[in-house]
Parts: sequence; C-alpha cells; structure tokens
Amino acid sequence: SVFGQYADKIKDNRIWVTETGDTMLNQSNWVVDAYPKIRNAIHPETICQFVLWDGDIPDGQSFGLINGIESGQYHESNLFKTLTGSIR
Repeated sequence: SVFGQYADKIKDNRIWVTETGDTMLNQSNWVVDAYPKIRNAIHPETICQFVLWDGDIPDGQSFGLINGIESGQYHESNLFKTLTGSIR
C-alpha cells in the first residue's frame, strides 16, 4: 500500500490525516474500515473529519456530521455517531 511505502520515511514526524473520506458517501463504513488501517500504517497523531455541516442534505448523502441546521431540527449523522462511539 502507499502507506507501507512511506511508513519508514515519515515515522519520526507528527502526522495529521485531514479530509479523508469515501467518495461514495458511505462515511461510517469508511471510518470503521479505513481509519484502523491508516492508524496502523502511519500512526498519525490525529485523524480529522472535515465537515461539521454540509447543508440540510439527507443522512447518507452528505459529508456533514450534524444535519438540520437550516430547519432548526438538529440531528447527528450516522458518521457523527460512529466517530463518537454511539454506533459501532
């Protein structure tokens, strides 16, 4: 993997992984499947999710963590719940 190719070169650096996600919008599965691989391969200090709110778009079709801002009917996306441990 690309991580394996660079693991030695970056091992002594502080690493933040930012704006990682799945282009198919299955963010919860991406977090569950990919984050452990990233952590094990390059040992980042942190992995950052990149969108708090992505407009009032139906859950599963957005990169946002919170939805319903415009309507005032806030709810946490499945991705938010996955990241905070509410869904496993």
